[in-house]
Amino acid sequence: MSFEVHETASGLAAVTRATDARSVQAALRAHDPELRLVPQADPSGRFRWEVRRYMGENHPAVYVCAWMDEYGNPLELSHQLVDRVKQLDRNTVGAMPDPDELNARMLEDRRRDQERDWQAIVDDHKDRVDDRKRVPLFRGRSLYAARNRVRAAIKTREWKP
Repeated sequence: MSFEVHETASGLAAVTRATDARSVQAALRAHDPELRLVPQADPSGRFRWEVRRYMGENHPAVYVCAWMDEYGNPLELSHQLVDRVKQLDRNTVGAMPDPDELNARMLEDRRRDQERDWQAIVDDHKDRVDDRKRVPLFRGRSLYAARNRVRAAIKTREWKP
């Protein structure tokens, strides 16, 4: 077992147990002895992990899955890959996520994010709208005189908008 030290942006160091390829490979073989963990290089030069099923020398390896996100970016190797393979296994009852449920969850997350953003905007401008916070303006004699002229014109009906 090995450990990795991660440093956060604030400088805090966290020690986690590292997931090495050997432990993931052992977990895959415990699930199915024909599964292999294969590192593959993509065109950008990054490595992604793929799981393939080898069924002998006379048959080509069958692609099972690749460990990457929905945008095609490789993910850090972890035992979640083994859980994903177990979900995809046809011989076991793996709970595959329903696409309609995933879509509804995504729409709900977007709606929640939008409401949070709107609430942040309302909170930022609430004091100005409720007349609790005024913008400091210099109110000199000329502004006072201009307002008095307009008020006088309104009283004598000379001013028409």
